[in-house]
Amino acid sequence: MPRFYITVHPWDLVDEGIDPVLDRLRGEIGVSGVTLSMGVSPMTQLRRRAIAPRVMRSQGGLLFSPREEFYETTRLRPGVSTALRRKVTPVEMAERCLERSLAVRASIHATTLGRVLSKYPDAGCRNALDDRSALSLCPANPDVQALLSGLVADVGSQWPCDGIVLHDFRMCWAEADQPGALGGGNPDPTIRTLLGQCFCESCLRSAGEAGVDALSARRLVQTLIDKVWQSPGKPVPPFQELVAGYEILHGMEAWRTQALGTLAEKLASAASCPLVFVVNERNANPPGVEANGAFRAVSSLHGGEEPKGEADPGEELMLEDDYAMQVVSADVVAVVQRATRAGYAAIHLGNWGSLSDAALTGIKQAIRYARRSPGDSSLPHR
Repeated sequence: MPRFYITVHPWDLVDEGIDPVLDRLRGEIGVSGVTLSMGVSPMTQLRRRAIAPRVMRSQGGLLFSPREEFYETTRLRPGVSTALRRKVTPVEMAERCLERSLAVRASIHATTLGRVLSKYPDAGCRNALDDRSALSLCPANPDVQALLSGLVADVGSQWPCDGIVLHDFRMCWAEADQPGALGGGNPDPTIRTLLGQCFCESCLRSAGEAGVDALSARRLVQTLIDKVWQSPGKPVPPFQELVAGYEILHGMEAWRTQALGTLAEKLASAASCPLVFVVNERNANPPGVEANGAFRAVSSLHGGEEPKGEADPGEELMLEDDYAMQVVSADVVAVVQRATRAGYAAIHLGNWGSLSDAALTGIKQAIRYARRSPGDSSLPHR
C-alpha cells in the first residue's frame, strides 16, 4: 500500500489555521504525510477555496530561516521569501504533524529557487544564444553545488524528516519551459529543447575537462536553431531525430547526465534523510538517480496522462495540481487505484492551497478506495 502525501505551503497553515488544516488532512482526507514547502520558485498561487487572500504572490526563496554554518563553502546565500510567515515556525508545524502521526517531508525547488539569481546572476544557466537565465541556477557551478548541499543539510536538520523532495533538479535554461516567456507564442518542443541546453562557463569548463568539445556543441546548437527558424512552414523533426547524427551533442548529453548523477550522490551524502527527485519529460529520466536507500525518483503526472503499469522498486508518483483540478473525482479514484496496483511506494496528491473542495473530495475517495480494495478493478470511471 503506498503512502499518500499532500504538499502544504506554510502560509496556508497560518492563514487557515494549523490545527484545522492538519486535522482535516489526517482525519477527513486520510493522508499518510505532509510535504512542507521550504524553498520555492517565484510563483503565483490561486487559492480555490475561500481563504484570504485568494491570490498569493511570492518572489520565491526560503520559507525558513537558514543557518549560516551550512553555507560556509559557497559565496551564494539563499534569500528568504517575503511570504515567510513567522507566526509559526516550520519546526512547530512539523511537530504538530508528528503529534498526529503524519510523516513530514520538505520540498525545495533546487535550481529554480527564488531570490538567488537577483543577487548572483553569474550563477545562472546560459543558453546557446548566449542569454543568461533569470530563472535557473546551473548545477555545474561549484557554488551552486555547495549551496544545494547546504540546503539539504540545513533542512534535514530542522526536524525528523521523512525525506526531502527536490523539484527542478536539472541543467536547463528554464525560460525555454515558460509559456509565453519567449514571445511569439510557444516555440516547437524541439526548439525549446535546443534553447534549454546550458552552455555557461561552468558547463564549458567541466565538459571540456571530461573530454567533450562543448564550444563546438554550442556552435552546432546555434546552427540547428537558425536552421529551424529559417525554414518556416516546414515540419520540425523531434529533437532526438534532429540530433541523431551529431555525436558531439550525444557526448554533451552524456556528460550532463553523469554530472547530475554525481551531484545527486553528493547531495545524498550531505542530507540526513532520503532525497526524492521529481522527474518528468522536461527532466528526462532521473539523471543517474535510481531508487535506493539514499534517493528515490518521483514520476510527475499531468492531466490526461496515465501512470506506468508497473513501477520501479521504490518509485513514487506525483499528481500535479492540474490533474486533480481537470478531471472528475472518479478519474482521480481510478488513477490512484491503478497506481496502487502498479506498486508505487508513495503517491503525491497535489498542493493543499491550490485544490478546491471538490478536488479534495476526489482525493479523499481515492485514498479510501485504495486502502479498502487495492486489487479491485471495478471502480467508477468516466
